[in-house]
Amino acid sequence: MRLLGDFANILSDRVTDCGHDYELRFNPEHFIYAAHFPSEPVTPGVCILQLSVELLERHIGEALEMVSARNVKFLRTIIPSGAESLCFSVTCAEDDGALVSGKVTVTAGDVVYARISLICRKISNSCATV
Repeated sequence: MRLLGDFANILSDRVTDCGHDYELRFNPEHFIYAAHFPSEPVTPGVCILQLSVELLERHIGEALEMVSARNVKFLRTIIPSGAESLCFSVTCAEDDGALVSGKVTVTAGDVVYARISLICRKISNSCATV
């Protein structure tokens, strides 16, 4: 399930010396929050992982599927109505032609919400979309 454009929207993106910074705003009315959790919604960690993969795809311009996630640290809870916007800083550490490793740090100002290291496989399927 793709999350960009529905669950979260990109407000801005900026190329940096190390990669790309994407400013995202979460949709507190998204149906995922009705189940997680109805009275006090929080952003599921798996959604942060999926958004990270989708942003890494945008960064390199190719469709990806996650092979593994290492050093995943969720440091603060993301409450959709409490966070005006969050910055997802994406860097591509290595691209060997078939596999891509990347790092994503999720912040708001000086507050770090998550740090994620991903290894993804490039999808050569012509039906895949980025």
